[in-house]
Amino acid sequence: MAFRKSNVYLSLVNSYIIDSPQPSSINYWWNMGSLLGLCLVIQIVTGIFMAMHYSSNIELAFSSVEHIMRDVHNGYILRYLHANGASFFFMVMFMHMAKGLYYGSYRSPRVTLWNVGVIIFILTIATAFLGYCCVYGQMSHWGATVITNLFSAIPFVGNDIVSWLWGGFSVSNPTIQRFFALHYLVPFIIAAMVIMHLMALHIHGSSNPLGITGNLDRIPMHSYFIFKDLVTVFLFMLILALFVFYSPNTLGQNMALLLITYVINILCAVCWKSLFIKYQWKIYNKTTYYFIIQNILNTKQLNNFVLKFNWTKQYNKMNIVSDLFNPNRVKYYYKEDNQQVTNMNSSNTHLTSNKKNLLVDTSETTRTTKNKFNYLLNIFNMKKMNQIITKRHYSIYKDSNIRFNQWLAGLIDGDGYFCITKNKYASCEITVELKDEKMLRQIQDKFGGSVKLRSGVKAIRYRLQNKEGMIKLINAVNGNIRNSKRLVQFNKVCILLNIDFKEPIKLTKDNAWFMGFFDADGTINYYYSGKLKIRPQLTISVTNKYLHDVEYYREVFGGNIYFDKAKNGYFKWSINNKELHNIFYTYNKSCPSKSNKGKRLFLIDKFYYLYDLLAFKAPHNTALYKAWLKFNEKWNNN
Repeated sequence: MAFRKSNVYLSLVNSYIIDSPQPSSINYWWNMGSLLGLCLVIQIVTGIFMAMHYSSNIELAFSSVEHIMRDVHNGYILRYLHANGASFFFMVMFMHMAKGLYYGSYRSPRVTLWNVGVIIFILTIATAFLGYCCVYGQMSHWGATVITNLFSAIPFVGNDIVSWLWGGFSVSNPTIQRFFALHYLVPFIIAAMVIMHLMALHIHGSSNPLGITGNLDRIPMHSYFIFKDLVTVFLFMLILALFVFYSPNTLGQNMALLLITYVINILCAVCWKSLFIKYQWKIYNKTTYYFIIQNILNTKQLNNFVLKFNWTKQYNKMNIVSDLFNPNRVKYYYKEDNQQVTNMNSSNTHLTSNKKNLLVDTSETTRTTKNKFNYLLNIFNMKKMNQIITKRHYSIYKDSNIRFNQWLAGLIDGDGYFCITKNKYASCEITVELKDEKMLRQIQDKFGGSVKLRSGVKAIRYRLQNKEGMIKLINAVNGNIRNSKRLVQFNKVCILLNIDFKEPIKLTKDNAWFMGFFDADGTINYYYSGKLKIRPQLTISVTNKYLHDVEYYREVFGGNIYFDKAKNGYFKWSINNKELHNIFYTYNKSCPSKSNKGKRLFLIDKFYYLYDLLAFKAPHNTALYKAWLKFNEKWNNN
């Protein structure tokens, strides 16, 4: 007797993998199971190594993922394998389930096998959601908030369940720590469920396309089916490698369309297998089967659905087949909504001056890469892109860049510095508070440079020294630098780099320079005024040593300027009434703050809502006063 059959442990492996009888008529759709096992191994292995460098703290989560991408040796490969592996995991799982539905593998006597598979599917969805939240970007935060709040719909205990999931009263540090712990643990539970899945499969064996349940047509798993599985394994690894190394951010939005395709597959499978539905739709053979599906998609009812939801435009923007292989189709969010993401959409890629340098990343990290594959596919997709891009798209793209450059100039005027070393090297430095690191990362993504912690102080510094990056930065802010000290420094750098100096343009209420300077030298807070100190007074202010550097604010937003003798003296512009605050609040909507102060700016409306209700002096046992306390907590946590 062979050793693999006599050994206690190897005999189990032999019976499940080597000598396991399989129907000889099964096709390549049955290879999806082995691919799912490979996907699970990839996810667990890459996840373990990434967990060694990840920090489940809301202050460090995003930075730790970025650390994996930038600092860990080959960490970006782990990260992209993990992210794209998850997308491939779901695609293969959808095909595996569609095969089971189409060929009736869910029927008796394989009901237990199907039920275990459904549990694995649900656990996989939960694991993917937990992993998406672990990065704690803007989209991660609000995604966690929205999804967990779905449990609040449960009568009586819904809100308690949500608070229990959060570990508090909002998505915060305990939430991320719990989600990471579960994200690390659940894959091993899935692995255990996979073993149960194999045990259930071993009882009755695999089904086959012919629907035969006998043992006459079965042959051993090894070697025919093992090598047949290896064919799809090699093909799978090849496709995965193409996405990981050439287009790591393509998969994302396309998953939603794949879900729609999956739903259609379910409909088709049900129609084909159900006798009642088959005759109800007059489906007599496979020809009429696909003909009916085509007619369903062309019905007037579906056309009304398309018109109602404007699906035609969405289809033009994202075709299921072509965009799946379009590396420029990345998850795209405006920075105002998700400040940790700077992606470039295919609809505006060709507008950049250098097509080889694309800012590509997911909502989970930022990374700059030179993607030659993107550039090549741009040539083939140019005709389609020209049809999609309109003047509106171009104006949005152009306006977004202009406002970012204006904001950057304001930030440099307040917290920046231009210098020349050894009379030939130009550089730019920006030093801000540690909590504003995300703001500097956005600048780093556009122009390069480095971001490092200042020793001995709670501050972080951005430094740009390379000539190419400095030329891009100088051209970006040229015409917007206006601070007294900075103008002299900027002019010297322009002369060194042989760039024509532009006079500062006239400031208007639509110029984002004000917000950049506010992010650097501005303050927003409320204080209790009056003798009894029971009425909060909201104040927005900007300080500077020179009067004319804050005079711009008074000219555009009103308010007053006074001189403060503290700290060797400085001029301070401030606004203290509701009308002027609402003007600045509206300005913040069009030119949003990118610093931590922006969170308070968006709370101005809430402040005056509670202020007008006199919530701050309501009885302490009322819901109104509790709302004020909750607002106060949110204000101080920003």
